[in-house]
Amino acid sequence: MEYIHCFPKSLVERDGPFREFKQDGAIVSVELKDGTIFGAVLLVYPDIIGAMPEVDSIPFAVEDISKIFQTEDNIGCRSSSKWTFFLKNKKAEQAGDGDAEEAV
Repeated sequence: MEYIHCFPKSLVERDGPFREFKQDGAIVSVELKDGTIFGAVLLVYPDIIGAMPEVDSIPFAVEDISKIFQTEDNIGCRSSSKWTFFLKNKKAEQAGDGDAEEAV
């Protein structure tokens, strides 16, 4: 699997470490520069934005993230089949759309 969205490593290093629910996987929250908070994001170490629940695509620009943090709800959360995983779409990439996102 190849993921297409990554947290800025400087933020992960500044705000982490985060408690993992599985090896190299943690559920975190992100705060954007405008104050908007997204409360459940799968962080696959070291910096991959792996998935989010109930969205078709990532609902924010990575450069708009100001803070990554973890709440008690994040620590008790697990990903499920209702989560969209952000993977590279190999077929679209081969057709010339290198940033094609596949919701799985």
